[in-house]
Amino acid sequence: MAFILKYKYYLLPVAAALLVFLLRRLLRYRKARKKETELAMQQHRNEALTRALQNPMAKTPSKPPASNPLEIRWDEKPKAERRAGAKGASRMIELTELTDCSRRKYLFRADQTVRIGSGDQNELVLFRDGVEPQHCVIRLAGSKPCVYAVPGARSQLHRGKKLAAIDENGVYLNNADLLELGSARLAFRMYKA
Repeated sequence: MAFILKYKYYLLPVAAALLVFLLRRLLRYRKARKKETELAMQQHRNEALTRALQNPMAKTPSKPPASNPLEIRWDEKPKAERRAGAKGASRMIELTELTDCSRRKYLFRADQTVRIGSGDQNELVLFRDGVEPQHCVIRLAGSKPCVYAVPGARSQLHRGKKLAAIDENGVYLNNADLLELGSARLAFRMYKA
């Protein structure tokens, strides 16, 4: 005990240096693991995109849900109005994945169905905690974009300070809406190309 008391002024800096060394090693390890995870996710996305580009007709569009609270009747518009809308500029959907270190942007045609999830069959593959193999679907309901959740998937919509749960009945999307799918966050925007 007398030894420790005699050299206490030397042992304290040594303990602090050891603690700093261990913390730096831990931070380097966590950074390396995060980088490995990001590379694995990027490789998986690239493989899914390659498969989709090699055989684009392999995917079949999903059917709309049976009970739709939006009450859209497809034949309500006059034929002339439908033809005029088809001649206009094509619209695009932009989804921006918001992470701590990056902002990845994904572009899709607005007339296509965008399936989002962690499985290979999706157009947008997200490997995040809480993201189901097929989590949600974005497609046009009439002329407005709408997001539909798969039953059992935790999905929320942030619009300003308002928060809404997304279910299989669907929710309309506006520009700057934020989709929270598990731990993943996506910003939505639709524009004319």
